[in-house]
Amino acid sequence: MAKREHYKLPVEVVEKLIDPMFTKNMKNRRAIKSMVLNIFGSHQIELLVSMLHKDVTHKELFPGCYVLVEPKNYWEGEIYDGDRMRDIGLMHSDGKVYGQVKDDSSWDTDSFNPYYVTYKVELLIVDKDLNLQLKLEEIPMTSLEFIDKSEIKYFKAKKDAI
Repeated sequence: MAKREHYKLPVEVVEKLIDPMFTKNMKNRRAIKSMVLNIFGSHQIELLVSMLHKDVTHKELFPGCYVLVEPKNYWEGEIYDGDRMRDIGLMHSDGKVYGQVKDDSSWDTDSFNPYYVTYKVELLIVDKDLNLQLKLEEIPMTSLEFIDKSEIKYFKAKKDAI
């Protein structure tokens, strides 16, 4: 697992990073660039820069969708047993665990912001008796990866058993 680091960048560097997205012949280019830099907070700028330079297409997430989550080091042993999770089909082959998006972590309870910095995600884990448990965690949106429920072995096995 790669160590995930965060960097604080000066505004001048951010300007240079997002500049290519504004074509030279765009009307109001400078005003739009200035607007983006002034309206977006540091988290939105981080997301924008991350999306501009990713090799994969971003899939917008929504409440109810399933995601892959890179587990924190202390989760294994504290909130789940990796061997049991693998055996029951609740751990991906790359070691990530599954979760279900519940909401964004903002104070706004009336709507869901698919670009909010963190999401409330229920991790799908099993207890020592192999009963499914849901553990609510706040996870950065940029570290979540969409996965179709039908690709999760645990649900395939449940469906096949019926």
